[in-house]
Amino acid sequence: MPDEAMTPVELDLSELCRTENGIVAITVRANAYGKGLPYAPENWPRSGDIWYWKVGSRASGAGHWADRYLAPPSRFREATRKRLGFASRIQVEEFVKREFPDVDPSTFFSMLIWKIPAEGYRIQKG
Repeated sequence: MPDEAMTPVELDLSELCRTENGIVAITVRANAYGKGLPYAPENWPRSGDIWYWKVGSRASGAGHWADRYLAPPSRFREATRKRLGFASRIQVEEFVKREFPDVDPSTFFSMLIWKIPAEGYRIQKG
């Protein structure tokens, strides 16, 4: 019988994460993936552009997923004719700087929550 925690699950958290104060983090289980908010931008850089996110199976001691991936909208992958994804914040920053030189990477990161809380872990404050 396969381990349910290891089975990838696609999540649509876009509506669940919105509050009147902005977006909030929602815990996800190992190997989960999804598109858009709160862990990837929506409608950036163009209206209708949806970014995709995925987590691995290793959690940090602070309760966030240690392995976190981000993939740009499909038109970027189609333009390069290869799989395009980022396994680190630095790779995302380099992509934003290269493709959008007039955009500060901090502006990009302000549109999403980078650290994804791991289901079953308690987030430590401080």
